[in-house]
Amino acid sequence: MSVRPSAPTPSFRIDSVQYLRFFAAFIVLFGHVMMMMHEAALIPDATYRSIDLVPWGSGVDIFFIISGFIIAHVVRHRPRGLKAGVSFSLRRLIRVAPVYWFYTALFFAAAIAIPRGGGIPPLADLLRSLLFIPFVPAGEELVRPILGQGWTLNYEMFFYAIVAACILFGVRRIKIVASAAIVLFVVANSLFGSATVLSSFLSNTVLLEFIGGMVAYHLFVRGYRLNLGSAVALVVLGLAGFILGNMVLSPYWTPAFDMNYRFLYRGLPSLALFAGVVMSKDLNDTVRSSRLFILLGDASYSLYLSHPFVIVPSIMIFKGSSLPWPVLATMIIAAAIVVSIISYLTIERFFIHLSHKLTETKRVSTAAVGTIASLPTR
Repeated sequence: MSVRPSAPTPSFRIDSVQYLRFFAAFIVLFGHVMMMMHEAALIPDATYRSIDLVPWGSGVDIFFIISGFIIAHVVRHRPRGLKAGVSFSLRRLIRVAPVYWFYTALFFAAAIAIPRGGGIPPLADLLRSLLFIPFVPAGEELVRPILGQGWTLNYEMFFYAIVAACILFGVRRIKIVASAAIVLFVVANSLFGSATVLSSFLSNTVLLEFIGGMVAYHLFVRGYRLNLGSAVALVVLGLAGFILGNMVLSPYWTPAFDMNYRFLYRGLPSLALFAGVVMSKDLNDTVRSSRLFILLGDASYSLYLSHPFVIVPSIMIFKGSSLPWPVLATMIIAAAIVVSIISYLTIERFFIHLSHKLTETKRVSTAAVGTIASLPTR
């Protein structure tokens, strides 16, 4: 595989990451639409088995790689000390939490207004969800908040806490220290942790995906680029890795198996895909910048959080219709994307501006290496 150093070329970086952010959110959306339509008996079993060969949930692993990449950039030239640590923490919290709190509250309100099989979540679960405290809901096996897809944000906030601590204590080589801390948490809790929720949370190898993103950034800023053939090979390898890993390992899947091996069968293919797209100057130079896809990348966080609120009522409304399932699926996907754009423009952008205002920071010029700093981490 050919790798060649070159000068950084920031003109395409935002586009590359933005496209991947939308891709990651879209495949999660697609997988959930297919799953929920199948559960509602709108998709035949045989058809769904074919669709389910692809691990659509791997979009969250791509998100973690992207997050590690972006945070590595954010802290590269950041001052150290108390003020910088508080500023970083506040900015990350304002960027991530309010939108998540909004959709968590909306879910809780919907559970009260329209009780379903799971009933109304206890208030204690609501509070732990809002505070990013890992817990296992009653009667379940997985560590997750009441808004199911919010489990990824617990890991995001843990990653931010490690980085914030490094800034606070004046650590110079943040990427190395943060990576070492993550490895220590995962290994120690895997080998010596007791059967507690916190131990299960900290032993999940999904945490290693943040390291993968930071390593990719380390190589990126030093000018390493893949030639077109190598980049395409990595993309194909990543996509094939998702499918083959899912086909081979799905019979063995358990929550414990996923925690122990997710980095291998989801994280490494995500890293290969990310590197193939972002680290190829030739590949990026052949793709024109699209305002639409930049906007879709911006709205990917809202898409990730809001899409169940479109899927569930849509299925309830159209379940008895005569629409062919591909048509209904397309309508639901399109509606979810439109709702995510509205959510981004009306909710997210307000808090993005607020985070910049409160921390007295400005966006970095697109002519500088810092172009990625203005991107949200999801």
